[in-house]
Amino acid sequence: MMNANTNNNGRELSWDSLIEKESEFTLLDEGDYPFRVESFTRGRHGGSAKLPACPKAILKIAVLDPSTQKTLTTIEHNLFLHSSVEGLLSSFFIAVGLKKHGEPTKMNFEGAVGRTGMCHVYVDKWKGTDGKDKQSNKIKYFLDRKDDPTQPAQAAYQQPVPQTYSRPVQGAPQYAQGTGQSAPQYVQPNMPNTPTQTGVPQGWGNLPFVE
Repeated sequence: MMNANTNNNGRELSWDSLIEKESEFTLLDEGDYPFRVESFTRGRHGGSAKLPACPKAILKIAVLDPSTQKTLTTIEHNLFLHSSVEGLLSSFFIAVGLKKHGEPTKMNFEGAVGRTGMCHVYVDKWKGTDGKDKQSNKIKYFLDRKDDPTQPAQAAYQQPVPQTYSRPVQGAPQYAQGTGQSAPQYVQPNMPNTPTQTGVPQGWGNLPFVE
């Protein structure tokens, strides 16, 4: 029997090894999902009718369950290092929090490994070499980063509004608000008009006149 050497990419099997694990394939519905960058490998695009030859970043993206943050499926996504698709590069680095809008940024793919963001996943359909219909998940675009999608949202702190209280005057009656009861209004009583005589002090007009 051959020795079974193990490493991070699995292990060798001998010709008569016992096998149990079967192929696992999960097809997600189209929509927005959180993701985590699992790995990054440098590659080379050989050129095509749409894009000239250029370097490419081969990213292994784990698409996560929004509730449990467990991996639902893994997608291999290529980013091409060419000025004609610079916007796609910017959207990726904005999604993982390594670039801000309007600010030039030096690309750092190694620093993106392990970071999270949001992406839009769709179902790609094509014909296989065997003539059968095939389909798989692919990433259509990355979403702007608002917060860490793998962390629960925290309610924003609101500073309490200070309340103002007026100090009542000692001895003054208190009236409750909202009861329809209002404070009584003071009305000055009407005083009788007393005629005065010229040269006679007020209040002496009713005394008898003596010659």
